[in-house]
Amino acid sequence: MKLHNVGQSIVVSNGIIIAVEDQKGTDSMLDRANKILKKVSGKTQKKGILLKFPKSNQDLRVDLPTVGIKTINKCSKIGLKGVVLKANQNILLDKFKCIKIANKKNMFICAI
Repeated sequence: MKLHNVGQSIVVSNGIIIAVEDQKGTDSMLDRANKILKKVSGKTQKKGILLKFPKSNQDLRVDLPTVGIKTINKCSKIGLKGVVLKANQNILLDKFKCIKIANKKNMFICAI
């Protein structure tokens, strides 16, 4: 059995995986998730969470999943509730600005 090398991110809503990151990256996955979420929920309600974790076979010495202002803004724009990261196995670029934006947009950033 061949294992697929899927991405570092997924969007989950109501316990269902809405989108999985592929070779096109997180932004492309968020665009796909946005289209799906628009069809299944109202625009005024926040829905879904971005989870960004290292892949099981990822070399953490040279390649850590990264989230920054652009990702936080895009998550807010498509109406996600928040972002969940793997503690000590992610890079959060401009951490304090990301937190400030998330707070302003009524989102959460959580490291587990």
